[in-house]
Amino acid sequence: MLASSAGSSLFSRLKLPLGFTPLLKVASLTSIEANIPRVQAMLIVLIVTRVSPPRVGLTSQQHLKKEATVWMQFDDIHVAKFYGVAEVGGRPALILEWCSQGTATDYVKGKSLDERLRVIRSLATGLAYIHSRNVVHGDLKGSNVLIGNKGDAVLSDFGLSRTLERRTGYTTSTCSAAGSLNWSSPELIRPWFQTEETHAKTLASDVWAFACTVYELLTDTTPYASLPFQTFLRIAETIHQHITPLEALPAQPVQIPDRIRAILERCWALQPAERPSMVEVVEMLSV
Repeated sequence: MLASSAGSSLFSRLKLPLGFTPLLKVASLTSIEANIPRVQAMLIVLIVTRVSPPRVGLTSQQHLKKEATVWMQFDDIHVAKFYGVAEVGGRPALILEWCSQGTATDYVKGKSLDERLRVIRSLATGLAYIHSRNVVHGDLKGSNVLIGNKGDAVLSDFGLSRTLERRTGYTTSTCSAAGSLNWSSPELIRPWFQTEETHAKTLASDVWAFACTVYELLTDTTPYASLPFQTFLRIAETIHQHITPLEALPAQPVQIPDRIRAILERCWALQPAERPSMVEVVEMLSV
């Protein structure tokens, strides 16, 4: 049932096509099932992504409004199109574009190096776009990147996205890297080993995660997957010691060209301020 909360103008301003009556199904990006009917003559199918639990002090509806507000400002082919809000099983959820070619992780398997690099360039372009809107993705990895009908990367699953505080350059929420530890930057891990405040996710931590995602898409391997005894603590210690995914490998993968390695190393700079912006990354990838 489509939500229409009287107390929220957002819920009554649904951007849905006329006659839209899909079978709504809550799904994470790692378990999408293509069982939602098409919308009239449109070539896309809509999905409902899961809504992460609200932060302390916020109601579910307030949390959803914040997430939806972030998405509503986007208008780019590399960001999943936002259609509105629905209620599924008593929970509000965001309705997004369905990308029929699945996740980037699955799409690149068996593809040529040139095709993988094309996907990576489109991913960089999309991330540069949301960064230009002062937004951090916050959970970037191959399984959270979809592939559109034309084979371009489409950013989705902004469950941890937050509008940046303009003056501080930090997100408004603190870090919880456990869900995507292998893609987390050293500054996000450091508070677990040292006495300091939890570090918020930033544009720079997105850049680190982007490099990890590039590694993933070029090698078909999760970052740090080669570590012996892959425990949570073992991976966290490795990142804390500033050992990059490439350095953690017993042998260097031939799938990564030297010029791409150089870009990755810059993105994996220990100090966040020394990492390039995504605009710079796009320029480097275009050479």
